[in-house]
Amino acid sequence: MNPEQGCVLPTLGQEIARAEPEVRQAVERGLKRTQKNWNDRIGDPDAARALIAQCVGALVRTRAVDSEKTRKEILASSRQFLDKTHLVKTRDLDADPAA
Repeated sequence: MNPEQGCVLPTLGQEIARAEPEVRQAVERGLKRTQKNWNDRIGDPDAARALIAQCVGALVRTRAVDSEKTRKEILASSRQFLDKTHLVKTRDLDADPAA
């Protein structure tokens, strides 16, 4: 998870929600593809959705705060939580699940 180079959903989510149906459909296809790729890795479709939501939420929070220390704490706790759930090892988060 890299807040500077990460997912566009935290930044554009509100705009996408107000966009034309074609835009939302394209985003939905992309999210489904990402969810499928994570499901292929961890074998649990619900957990794959939760993992994506966790990553998006962590990025929203890191982009919303001023302190570098707080940003690092948010990312570290998110990674630690994902490690504890045994869904993925955080090194997998640095890989592109859509690849």
